[in-house]
Amino acid sequence: MISRPKLAIWLLTIFVFFGATLLFGVEPLVGRLLLPYFGGAVHVWLTCLVVFQGLLLLGYAWAHFVAPRLGFWHLLLLLAGLLFLPLDLVANVAADAPVVEVSLSVLRAIGLPFLALSTVSVVAQSWYARSSLNLPGQPYPLYAASNAGSLLALLAYPFIVEPLLGTTSQRWIWTVAYASFIALGVTTWLVARPHPARAAAEIEPSTEGDHERPGWGRVGWWLTLSALPSAFLLATTNVIASEVGSFPLVWVIPLALYLASFMMVFREKGGAPAWLIAAWPEMLVIGAVLFVVGIPNLFAALLCALILFGFSIVLHKELYLLRPHTRYLTSFYLWMSVGGFVGGSLVTYVAPFIFRGVWEYPIILVISAIVMVLIRGRKDLENIVNTWIVARVGRISLIALGLLTATYHGLLARPENTQLLDSYRNFYGVFRVYDHLHERGQVQIRQIIHGSTLHGVQLIDPEPSLEPTAYYHPSQCIAEVYNQKVSPKKVGIVGLGAGALAGFGEHGDQIDFFEIDPDNEQLARKWFTFLDESPAEVSVYVGDGRLLLLEHDEKYDLLQMDAFSGDGIPAHLINLEALRVYRQRLNEDGLLLLHISNRYYDLHAVIKATAAIDNWSGAFIQRDQGDDPLAIRSMCVVLATESSSLDALIEEGWRPFG
Repeated sequence: MISRPKLAIWLLTIFVFFGATLLFGVEPLVGRLLLPYFGGAVHVWLTCLVVFQGLLLLGYAWAHFVAPRLGFWHLLLLLAGLLFLPLDLVANVAADAPVVEVSLSVLRAIGLPFLALSTVSVVAQSWYARSSLNLPGQPYPLYAASNAGSLLALLAYPFIVEPLLGTTSQRWIWTVAYASFIALGVTTWLVARPHPARAAAEIEPSTEGDHERPGWGRVGWWLTLSALPSAFLLATTNVIASEVGSFPLVWVIPLALYLASFMMVFREKGGAPAWLIAAWPEMLVIGAVLFVVGIPNLFAALLCALILFGFSIVLHKELYLLRPHTRYLTSFYLWMSVGGFVGGSLVTYVAPFIFRGVWEYPIILVISAIVMVLIRGRKDLENIVNTWIVARVGRISLIALGLLTATYHGLLARPENTQLLDSYRNFYGVFRVYDHLHERGQVQIRQIIHGSTLHGVQLIDPEPSLEPTAYYHPSQCIAEVYNQKVSPKKVGIVGLGAGALAGFGEHGDQIDFFEIDPDNEQLARKWFTFLDESPAEVSVYVGDGRLLLLEHDEKYDLLQMDAFSGDGIPAHLINLEALRVYRQRLNEDGLLLLHISNRYYDLHAVIKATAAIDNWSGAFIQRDQGDDPLAIRSMCVVLATESSSLDALIEEGWRPFG
């Protein structure tokens, strides 16, 4: 028969694990529910993360100041969370201040339940330390159990929960699980029997040192060593999602790796391998190189995430070594949460307004390097002397090669005949406009770049031309679809870019653009002439395309999805609900054109499976660049309610859905 102390430890571990699973299982769900309101921008998720960090800070403050005085009655906070359930979320689209609206939407939807769950890890460790059962060992490993539950929830969401369950099912399952969790909390309290009067100082400290209250110097290190990984998490997510696209899998992998770093080091023997701790200079260089050269493929995105993982382990290991006596356990976690919130807030709320690029990423790398030199400089110097010279030469060579690569790419790789005209950064990313002498066509072109992805091109030599180029070149699949519709025609386009699709317009045509970014139209009109000089009647509506189309009364002959976040297609614009909205806005013989060109994944199979649910007819093609230097390889899917509407395209080589 299991002893009561062992049962208490098991219940405390399960309590913490289950609470963390609920806490981090709801995070991607809330982000998923918000996407349709804010266009799938990565800052939707980053803002959610900072709000969650703020609620975590309040939860740790509650655990430090209030929970010890309430004892059993602390569980009423969990019970009060039921007032917010079942989980629901409705946001007001506010293109002028989306950060504020996202923050308020999260607080309205999940504020109190999330706050209650955020107290669980620290409160359970306090119960452990104050148990009347004199539980053996240290309570700190419960924090590793908490992060294990968080990790499980995050990895399960994109691979199991989202593919198998709709958002309605997810909301109700989470609600039932939350109610069950309250019962588990009551049982855990009754078995562990925490005693408010029992001093945690009776437990032996886990580190050498005295039992005096930690001074401000140590608190400063707690803040620094928790703020840097938190800031690095958000900066890394921003860098990756700005290129690959913003959707749950991209969100959760960096967050999961960040949490896994806690799980590795916040335990008795601190499981960070020595070679990894010693390799922090190499990680710094690789991170700097990735920032300069960009994220050209999925391997680079994974490498970027692994750099986050490595640096988080290194910094969190130092944080764990500075943990206090268990008497100050709740204070330790409170300051940790302050650091995490400050780091996240600087990246999300401050950096977009003071930097025109994602400069917070290299700045965090440099500060992390300075911190490591201050903490480990002498140790690493001794390691350099005591290690094999060949290994050290190899490391030095890697650093030198990385710096040379970054320097070459950053300073020399840009052609001399490229001129930066304009740049800005907002909620939706970093945008730049360049004039460039095309190296193969020897013609002057103007480009708009989002991150490192081309979002529009115009010929400007000897004067601006309305002739579409790049993805919209006459040899590419988009032009083939436009040629199927004779004028006068009505065209709806989600995504603006440079407005190049207005170049397909003819007299009598109506072209309506739906663009989520309010600054994009100003950029397109300032530096490009497609919108103002098109023969068609052109209108631009600001807001999320899917929501605007739902409210729009027009029926279109051609409806095109041409919206990208970096090089990724926002998932909420190509799912089943979106396709049903588009169907309502198409004429009987209308065509739905989905532009899916990108460097990372082929979406046509996903769209094919989704379209089959509502019996769409469809066709797919990928056109190579060909001989014209002004063309770019493109991939497109066309859907129609009548299969006969696709006959002309199929004759031109499009592959029908079987």
